[in-house]
Amino acid sequence: MSVVEYYIGGEDNFARVDGAAAAAAATTFKPFMVSSDQLRVGSQWKKWKRSFTYHVDRRRITNANRKKVLLMDCAGEEVQDIFDTLTADGEGDEYEKAIRALDRYFTPKTNIPYERFMFKRTEMTEGEYVSNYVTRLKRMAV
Repeated sequence: MSVVEYYIGGEDNFARVDGAAAAAAATTFKPFMVSSDQLRVGSQWKKWKRSFTYHVDRRRITNANRKKVLLMDCAGEEVQDIFDTLTADGEGDEYEKAIRALDRYFTPKTNIPYERFMFKRTEMTEGEYVSNYVTRLKRMAV
């Protein structure tokens, strides 16, 4: 049985545990799929980023450099390749700059007339619960 150092939260909170315990304690985080659907990449990025924020908060990581490294690690190779071509400028720490640069890349400008048209033509489907329909409308309104 191998013993490894495993990060369990907090800035410098490491524990020595066996490999099986470390594997059980680790959560897998799916990388962001850049090429999955180009028309929805902005909304998919927003959802992925929200999940990543929860992931970082759950691990209690506050150091900006560690958060940036974890962001690049979790986002995957496609995002890393894209990030290497971007300019991370502005105020803030390295993590904030990285998030802003990726937001600019993945979040397209919103076509307000089109979004309004799509919202107005949304109808409740047969068999759909009212609560699900309202949730769908709220997502579209954001």
